Amino acid sequence: MNFKGRVLAVLVGAALLATVSTTAAYPITTAGRIFYALRADGTIVSFDPASPGVVTEIPVYPPAGEAIVSIDLRSTGELYALTDRGTLFRVAPNVGLRHPVGASPILLVSGQARVDLDPDPDVVRLVTTDGQDYVFDPDTGEVESAVSGSSTAKLAASFGAASLGGVRYILDPREDVLLAEPGPGLVGGLGTDFNAPGAFDIAEESQEAFAVAIPDGATGSWLYSIDLESGKAEPLGEIGGFLAVVDLAAG
Repeated sequence: MNFKGRVLAVLVGAALLATVSTTAAYPITTAGRIFYALRADGTIVSFDPASPGVVTEIPVYPPAGEAIVSIDLRSTGELYALTDRGTLFRVAPNVGLRHPVGASPILLVSGQARVDLDPDPDVVRLVTTDGQDYVFDPDTGEVESAVSGSSTAKLAASFGAASLGGVRYILDPREDVLLAEPGPGLVGGLGTDFNAPGAFDIAEESQEAFAVAIPDGATGSWLYSIDLESGKAEPLGEIGGFLAVVDLAAG
């Protein structure tokens, strides 16, 4: 092949690659990012949301006799974990070391619990299906506010909630809708049936929302993108590992 022919071949190849990348099944904005998923057996895996079928297990060691029940990422990039005994700690994902936050336990948890690291203000919100709604300092673990009997907390704890721009978004798997407060209340329908277990989170930097759930007819957990304006869910792929995912930390 002469020089001109080689140049033409290179240009055609580049064009084909560009076409493939722009028509991929997954949003381009997810490529190269790291998400964390908490599985039903208490293990944590990381994965690229552009290829959720490929996961890497993170060696995290909670205190003896305790199991991790919820995880989330702080705006600083730190991964936080909560146990069934109410212990809150930071996780060093590369080595699995834990760094306790505040007293242990930070709270005597009743019912199913979830943590959400709100970026503005920078706080830890802990909610339970028994209606507990606590706000903690993410560095000291000091309680900043506490509410009991909250119906919003019960719903948020069942599938997850996340905040963006002062608005708290809550995914309701019973009605398959996305809610917002303060605001319109109902954002819109998901357009698909979500089955538990599952979770919902918003990636702070990209301001994109994601969820995990077991769709009808499936046995494994799938990753979805969630449109914060319409509530519509779009499937991105099944998460690898053959275990149900109970919480998600979107990076």
